[in-house]
Amino acid sequence: MEYIRVTNENIEKEHICCAISNNNDLQVSSKKNWHGRQQKQRKKGLCILAAAKKKPFLADPEFLKYKGFTVSDEADNGILLWHLSFTENALAPKFKECAKYPHIDETGYVLYYTSQCPFNAKYVPVIENIAKERSVKFKAIHLQNKEDAQNAPTPITTYALFLDGSYITNEQMNDKRFLKLLEK
Repeated sequence: MEYIRVTNENIEKEHICCAISNNNDLQVSSKKNWHGRQQKQRKKGLCILAAAKKKPFLADPEFLKYKGFTVSDEADNGILLWHLSFTENALAPKFKECAKYPHIDETGYVLYYTSQCPFNAKYVPVIENIAKERSVKFKAIHLQNKEDAQNAPTPITTYALFLDGSYITNEQMNDKRFLKLLEK
């Protein structure tokens, strides 16, 4: 297997999406724009989210441990912050209080999301339309920069859905999944 380091210079030529092969797709361009912004910053280590109990779209804790990552914090919804320091004296990262205790003061469905997942560009408008058609209270908040993500009320900022103030899932909703959720 060959590994390719994706940089700002080669990002337009490389395939970076797990499920979409067309580089001209809105979803792929959204992911590439997000990746390009991340490349411009120098880092002291690497952080990744996993869960105490297995959750879709999160890393496998056993693999992280095998690769030398350690847990540096845990949110009260079971989300773990794992890190791998690149330097000896790098401070272990911690969740901000707003993320450590995922809860909001709004009623209805509230979605926090980023462009990290290319499917958000397609499916967030779909579920917004479903909610509008069914008169369901729904608000989507697109986190567009590091500060937005760091101040979000959840450690999972790629996709975090709340209902009546409580965090319910990081699983991305398509039309069928959202309709099923509304039936409950």
